[in-house]
Amino acid sequence: MRTLRAVGTGVLLCAVLSATLLPDLAVAQDSAGDPTVSAKLVDYILKKSWDEFVTELQREDMDANQPSPTGKLPLCEAVKTRELKYVDALIQHGVTVSVKEPYTGASPILIAFQNNLPDIARMLLAYGADPEAQAKNGKSAKDVASSAAIKDLLDRWMKDGPMAFEDKPGTWVKATSATHDQSEYWYNKDTQEGRWNLPPSCSWQRVEHQDAHALYVNYVTGQV
Repeated sequence: MRTLRAVGTGVLLCAVLSATLLPDLAVAQDSAGDPTVSAKLVDYILKKSWDEFVTELQREDMDANQPSPTGKLPLCEAVKTRELKYVDALIQHGVTVSVKEPYTGASPILIAFQNNLPDIARMLLAYGADPEAQAKNGKSAKDVASSAAIKDLLDRWMKDGPMAFEDKPGTWVKATSATHDQSEYWYNKDTQEGRWNLPPSCSWQRVEHQDAHALYVNYVTGQV
């Protein structure tokens, strides 16, 4: 059992994770997955059954990007709980923040803006959420920004994109757990927080082009 403090929360994120999964936690799963498995995860989110939720999230056949048979997406439902720890756990497990509800086209960032949830919105933006992505009714998160805190996040995103929410270089370092498998994780020296997935500030890579200048690409947020 590995215990890490979830970023942005005052609770401990307890999860049994396979060491082989750790390098892939920042990448969304590609398989279609079983929607009934996702439905069980959604059920635990709605009931706020934290321990069962964390256990279910570790299933090998879990595709948390897959909607349930009733069209509910785990990340969207997690945002609706207004509890950052559920959103954080899903992101640490590799859920993509760009998912949309199949019936409405609503994105997690749209839901966060609509419900005035700046802490959750900030985390989603930091991991590449697009506040200009439109739902099926044509509305985007940008259109529904109302409170001062949400508008401030939007202004920062409009100026610098996801980079506006990155930590300064050197904030996150690799560490090794004290468990028997000595798994690696990322440790924040300032806040003493830890997380399994790669922080966006550590995700920049230099990409060489034969006929152009080299580019730096953040492979978590997609920013260039």
